[in-house]
Amino acid sequence: MRMAARPDCPPGILADLAADRVAVVADLALVNPSCPRLARVKATAHSDLVVAATACWLLADPMPLLPWLSEAEGRPGLHGPPEIYYVDHPKCPAYILAELCRHPEAYVRNRVARHRACPPDIMRRLARDPDWTVRMSLATNPSCLTELLGVLAGDQEDAVSLVARRALHQHDIISP
Repeated sequence: MRMAARPDCPPGILADLAADRVAVVADLALVNPSCPRLARVKATAHSDLVVAATACWLLADPMPLLPWLSEAEGRPGLHGPPEIYYVDHPKCPAYILAELCRHPEAYVRNRVARHRACPPDIMRRLARDPDWTVRMSLATNPSCLTELLGVLAGDQEDAVSLVARRALHQHDIISP
């Protein structure tokens, strides 16, 4: 394990360690700056979701995580539904966000609402979400449309209304 964290570890050894069955060892090898790109690409198919997610993040490529959306329940290293790992990626495609904005769990919809690349049609849907925490998450999104902030400023939930009014004030749309 110590070898994987050493900056002077040879790339060949790091490649072997990145494929290790012990997730901590594989993860340490992947985040080592000397880890070869090919080892990271191969690690996107690792049996541990955290290791696979780390490899995808380091490669800035979320696409290999798509199969996890349906297969990940019960896999080692999985904490919460697999959608959580995918929706937080900055390059999460709009069609995945569109699917996840209808997820039954509010905490998944919250993450969609906070995603900076959330498309306007999804934002409009989330602005009408029955869970006030989802609407609040949308109001905190720096990419939230001004028109939706105006709608949320009149929300029946005081906390949502306050956050939306503050966001509008920061954009110099309304006075405090």
